Amino acid sequence: MLLLDENITKDQKELLEKWGYHPKQIGVDLKYKGIADENIITFLRSSKNILFVTRDSDFYKNQLCHPAFCIVFLEVDRSECAFFVRKFLSHKKFKSNKQRVGKVIKLTQTIISYWEVNSKELMVIKWMNLI
Repeated sequence: MLLLDENITKDQKELLEKWGYHPKQIGVDLKYKGIADENIITFLRSSKNILFVTRDSDFYKNQLCHPAFCIVFLEVDRSECAFFVRKFLSHKKFKSNKQRVGKVIKLTQTIISYWEVNSKELMVIKWMNLI
């Protein structure tokens, strides 16, 4: 499931839908508006195969790696979230859910950096590999 944080704007969710994705959003489709970060993590841990996309840097922490989900922190302009999510999902290293779960990832305009379950090493991929 592609789950968007409530900090992803409605127009970006709609753009993802237009491109054929079926995102759910906190505060709209799931849970309630203003849910605490700790409760989001509890929800993710009790679910399976969720790709959680947020603009909240508090979720970009190695200790949040978990084999049931993937967190993607977008450090891009609010109006470019859908574009970067689509590019990320088409990347050869992250195309399948199996390749994504267990990771906490940061996307910027120039890099993808991420941690994986059972690893303390920060991995970095130049963004130009996506384009």
